[in-house]
Amino acid sequence: MRVVAGWHATAAELDTVRRALGSDVDVVGLPCRDDIVFPYGAEREPYLAAMADADAVITWTLPPEVVSAAPNLKYVSWLHSGCDRLPFDDFKARGIQLTNVPEAHQPAIAEHAWSLILACIKKTVWKHEQHVAGRYVPYWHDDGVGSVLYGRTMVLLGVGGIGRRIAAVAKAFGMNVIAVRKNPDLPAENTDAVYGQERLHDALALGDVIVVATPSTNRTRDMIDHDAIAAMKPHAYLVNIARGDIVNEKAIRDALVNNRIAGFASDVWWDYADAMPPDQHFGSPSRLGVHLLPNVVVSGDQASNVFFARDAMLDLGLQNLAAMLAGKQPPHLVDLDAQY
Repeated sequence: MRVVAGWHATAAELDTVRRALGSDVDVVGLPCRDDIVFPYGAEREPYLAAMADADAVITWTLPPEVVSAAPNLKYVSWLHSGCDRLPFDDFKARGIQLTNVPEAHQPAIAEHAWSLILACIKKTVWKHEQHVAGRYVPYWHDDGVGSVLYGRTMVLLGVGGIGRRIAAVAKAFGMNVIAVRKNPDLPAENTDAVYGQERLHDALALGDVIVVATPSTNRTRDMIDHDAIAAMKPHAYLVNIARGDIVNEKAIRDALVNNRIAGFASDVWWDYADAMPPDQHFGSPSRLGVHLLPNVVVSGDQASNVFFARDAMLDLGLQNLAAMLAGKQPPHLVDLDAQY
């Protein structure tokens, strides 16, 4: 059994993989050099060459052409939670098993969501800029006054591990919480009501803070479009901690420019098929200039950029891969139809 570690792994990282998978497994990584700026990506030529006879891959990046170059591939241990960039049709056609690591960075992402929520409603970044520039921010003036969370309503799109943590803190702030999920009959702790996706606009109309924490799938892309934003209150704040493509870029820009909502905060961004390079992860700012607007706070895909996350992702990914190689049910098998 040949396993590829799909990044420029150090000798110590490869030893970790080998210990987890056992001596019967042949583990190879990509060349590790000092001049590689981001080792957790992958240079194409060595990646394609390594995958030629691979049975499995554990990786942070997996472009479609890498899957196509691996005729023997049976198992993919994906070291992220979101799976939206993966070639699901190819996986299904070839019977490839896919796992992910949703628990690896849920606490970090939920905490980051709250940093964005608070920065947005308290106008923290704008006030910081004013004071650094020596400009006084007057009390109780429309330009500088912030909002409170106590007694307000949060609408939470998605109540998985991240959403549940966000909801718990919202209740601690004294907020009402309305969850929107695919199956409204399933319970959702720390929520006051659960709506199905068909009632999305009804829920949005009640929200003072709306948080996107749902996976990007065929069901959720462009969920927040012009009509969804039109259903929101003019003083509502929208926070996206999930994936950029869940929020329609033009719709959110139009709403912000026209003061249709109060503000937008996001850790995630839009991908462009014609970007350079084409698979650059959140690498381009908004082509419509959303990030330049005064009522926007962005953090550039930093929610999981905490020290423990990398090791937790690798550890859980190895648990998944070891189970698959042993013919057992892995802890986090992805439903290829649901895409999460």
